[in-house]
Amino acid sequence: MDSERSELLAVVSHAYARVCHAEMLLLEERTELRDLALDSVQLLEIVVIIEQTLGVWAPDEALGGVVTVGDLCALLAETPSVPGVTDFEGGLS
Repeated sequence: MDSERSELLAVVSHAYARVCHAEMLLLEERTELRDLALDSVQLLEIVVIIEQTLGVWAPDEALGGVVTVGDLCALLAETPSVPGVTDFEGGLS
């Protein structure tokens, strides 16, 4: 796994832990989002946190095809950045 993909996975994991008030753990790319027992509001919150963290915007229609954490990382890797959107400060820990 390359460093960009590792960073994306860490950002997704951090957002999941924050929204679900769970202990921080590194999610695996093959993990299906439905296995994380997220409701639609939690998933949307996770996406918003990720968008703000990375300074990107993922179109809602693109999220419909996301099944796994890896799918979400792939979508984020392809999403263009939006200047001035990020509020992420410091590291991922």
